[in-house]
Amino acid sequence: MKAFEYKQSQKKIEQEFGFQAFIGANRLRHRKQNINPTFPKFNPKNSTQETSETGRQFDVEELLKRLRDNQRKLIVVYGQSGVGKSSMLQAGLIPALEQKLIDTRHVVLVLQRVYVEWVSRLGKNLAEQLQKTKKLAVNSDTLNSTEAILAQLQNNDKLNLPTVIIFDQFEEFFFENTEPGKKREFAQFLQDCLNIHLTKIILSLREDYIHHLLEFNRLGDLEVINNDILSKDILYYLGNFSQEQGKSVIQELTKNSQFKIDENLTEKLVKDLAQETEDIRPIELQIVGSQLQTENITTIEKYQELGDNPKAELVERYLAEVVKYCGEENEKSAWLVLMLLTDENNTRPLKTQAELVKESEFKVKELELVLNIFVESGLVFLSPEKPANRYQLVHDYLVAFIRQRKGPEILEELKQEKSKRQQLQKRVVRVSVGAALGMAVLAGGMTIFALEEHKESRRAERQTIIAEANESRGLSISGERWDGLMTAMEARQKQIDDQFEPTDKASKITNALRVAVYQRNKEEKFRERNRLEGHENRVLSVAFSPDGETIASASDDKTVKLWDLQGKLLQTITGHENYVYGVAFSPDGETIASASRDKTVKLWDLQGKLLQTITGHENWVNAIEFSPGGETIASASDDKTVKLEKNSSKQLLNLRKH
Repeated sequence: MKAFEYKQSQKKIEQEFGFQAFIGANRLRHRKQNINPTFPKFNPKNSTQETSETGRQFDVEELLKRLRDNQRKLIVVYGQSGVGKSSMLQAGLIPALEQKLIDTRHVVLVLQRVYVEWVSRLGKNLAEQLQKTKKLAVNSDTLNSTEAILAQLQNNDKLNLPTVIIFDQFEEFFFENTEPGKKREFAQFLQDCLNIHLTKIILSLREDYIHHLLEFNRLGDLEVINNDILSKDILYYLGNFSQEQGKSVIQELTKNSQFKIDENLTEKLVKDLAQETEDIRPIELQIVGSQLQTENITTIEKYQELGDNPKAELVERYLAEVVKYCGEENEKSAWLVLMLLTDENNTRPLKTQAELVKESEFKVKELELVLNIFVESGLVFLSPEKPANRYQLVHDYLVAFIRQRKGPEILEELKQEKSKRQQLQKRVVRVSVGAALGMAVLAGGMTIFALEEHKESRRAERQTIIAEANESRGLSISGERWDGLMTAMEARQKQIDDQFEPTDKASKITNALRVAVYQRNKEEKFRERNRLEGHENRVLSVAFSPDGETIASASDDKTVKLWDLQGKLLQTITGHENYVYGVAFSPDGETIASASRDKTVKLWDLQGKLLQTITGHENWVNAIEFSPGGETIASASDDKTVKLEKNSSKQLLNLRKH
């Protein structure tokens, strides 16, 4: 990991000072002037030259126009993952603002990317920029509340200091601040900022999260923007490069670095990059360019030596280089992680670390190392969520490549590796069996050498089962009850599958299961009677019917399922537009109520027919309950209220004391 971090740091520094033309899947950074006399001298870049390297000259100029317009207080930059929003801001707009004035005034620029404790971080960033821009000594410790920050912004106004606050990667705000109160705090802060004359706000986020901004229309009074945060006058879309833009970017990046490529190669590269979509993905341009630079491929002849599909070959080598930093011992695991972050539909599923462990044989520390390297390299996107972070491959175009070009190879290697482990296990058992037989020969003169291969294999499997039973017993006795139970259940299932006859050793498995299930005191006693499997995501709530014959389960997969006690699925109820957090039966057992993240409560009959949709909550509905008589329904929500409703949807009471 340290070697990888060093390499990443080296690449960033080399790109900043013009030695590296391409930066791979990372963000472009503001270029710095090389003043070391031992290196070739580069002319200091003005903002126009630097912006041309991002391919976003037009976009930067358009944003500058908006910032100079006193009527435009808010800009929302949005686009797909990988189009270079952060690069455009950091290597384009920010350098331009640092060199250009707004109405003959210097600009105080504040960039925010982290949204854990965002208020104190913003205060610190603001204090640092005031010191840097105007040599104003402001104690960041005092800027620890929105009120203090707003007071400082108003003071900037009096000092005739325009302030531009850029909230980059703003989608992360919604993962770190899920409570309505925190969202309301930001909405109020945004409202107050927009009412300060010389303060401007830029929000930059992924296109698939832009709808979250609508909450601010409701939570704050944004009259200054007509309470329309998604107005076309506010939104600014950032898309892929045109072929002309792509060519210009390649020329500018290589012209101002030590890496030069032929004009013919530039033309061919543009054509290949635009092959699938007729435009060029900025992230793909950077990945392919980075690998060209690594291998010092500067001519079309060398490029064509890579094979029929040079672009795909370069992407493969780029991936292989990142995988290499995971360590030789983790190489196969790293490729498997990439494989597991794709699916057969050629999409990029979001997966938690726990899900990746479950789908593979990873050790947690090994997986953490691989994921950290992939995230830092830009190959994998970390999506901070509650209760667990999720990971996603950075771009769709990598999916088909991994599955088509690497998928079969990865699966075959894993198959061979598994076979090797099984053979090794057999040899270990043979040695053990041979030693035992040798002792038997010495003691009683017995000679048994004609053991068949399949019998040894069965012994190996049984030895594993017994080892698992011993492990289960140890876990149970040491207090690791659930781990012990699961291990014992797995061993017992293998015993059944293997038709392991009841012997003294086989009884160890039964004993281990007994220890796991029947605990040493009454408080710890538990046993599993059945397991209901069928949901496609987390199960968040369950409820028994009043007669105890039916179970209802609510899930992240947006469904409610009904089961009998034998685990048979009776009904799947669909209709919610988001996660279903709660489920309850009416006292007569004829009606089911469900509470959802889509802010609604729905009532259903036992056949899954929708009877009623109850609206009124302003945020996620987390729990639902019927009154003993069944006439009233209580619902609890993230909007800090409990609502009492009649089945007729008439609201009886709205409790707001939370």
